[in-house]
Amino acid sequence: MMIIDAHCHLGCSPQFHLPDAAGATLLRIMDHLQIERVIASPLALFSGLHEPGWAEALHVHRESGGRVLLYTVFDPRTPASLDFVRQSVKETAVVGIKIHPSMHQCPADDDRYWPVWEFAATARLPILTHSWCLSE
Repeated sequence: MMIIDAHCHLGCSPQFHLPDAAGATLLRIMDHLQIERVIASPLALFSGLHEPGWAEALHVHRESGGRVLLYTVFDPRTPASLDFVRQSVKETAVVGIKIHPSMHQCPADDDRYWPVWEFAATARLPILTHSWCLSE
């Protein structure tokens, strides 16, 4: 039986405590837990740090021999975010799109998400979301 963790994070973020965010550490944990593959969201993308976050994610993907797959991230508050999603899905490492309504302070049913819903449907890509309450 193959175990795939469909919700993982890469890198560092001020919002989350990750004592060791190195790709090698992730692979050691995967091996220990007998997880064959993970699908990870680069945390830097949630803060708009696309260039360094994406470079790090692709590096971890390559170093893992393809065991670490990726979600690209869409931020509905940033018009250029859809362009980033369109470009990033060209990477074979990308298997889906992640949205984070709470972190981006934009409810999942907001009209600003329509472009990514339509793109994902056309591209036949799943969207992973966190949908808990927005902070007031």
